[in-house]
Amino acid sequence: MDEVLDVQAEKLAITRRIAGDIKDIWALQPRFEQRSGKRPYGVLEQPRFKAGYDFLLLRAESGEVDSEIGEWWSEFLDAGDDARAAMLLPQQPGEAKKRRRRKRKPAGGAAQDSGSPE
Repeated sequence: MDEVLDVQAEKLAITRRIAGDIKDIWALQPRFEQRSGKRPYGVLEQPRFKAGYDFLLLRAESGEVDSEIGEWWSEFLDAGDDARAAMLLPQQPGEAKKRRRRKRKPAGGAAQDSGSPE
């Protein structure tokens, strides 16, 4: 992505703000392919969602991505809450892993061990 922006910066005047927006839109593209669980709702809340969605439709029209993904997102946007829940793809077996929390080390570390041996 940086290489593409560098090449274009030689020909066009791209401000840092615009370059940042472009990177945000590109970074959003893989998230459009994740259509199970709560992920689509998280994508909807992204500040650059509309621009990313429009770019996804352009990519689908050009054949860069499957047009089914663009159609699915178009239907998802127009659907109500119940219809959206029904449209979600079933989660893949490896997706539902919960993260384990690490145990915290006791405060003070070695200072607590200097007491009397029991």
